[in-house]
Amino acid sequence: MEFPASFPHQHPPVRNVNQVFEEQLTRGDRTADRFAAVMGSWSFIIAQSCILVAWVVLNVLAWIHHWIRTPSSSSTWRFRSRRRTRRRSS
Repeated sequence: MEFPASFPHQHPPVRNVNQVFEEQLTRGDRTADRFAAVMGSWSFIIAQSCILVAWVVLNVLAWIHHWIRTPSSSSTWRFRSRRRTRRRSS
């Protein structure tokens, strides 16, 4: 059994479709791809989750221990009335 003779190729040279696609990308497309690669990475998701947990813990601790105190009624933080009283003419 013999292999048939090679057939003549009558098409343009084959190009790498990935390279052709990347050549057609705009600067915005490349920037969006890089941004998505960073925002979708596990390191970013874990870091963001840790920051969120720390923020929640600090807020719960602040609520329990009242770190942010409201001014008492005897302090100088009283709100003055903006109403002006009319003076009576004599």
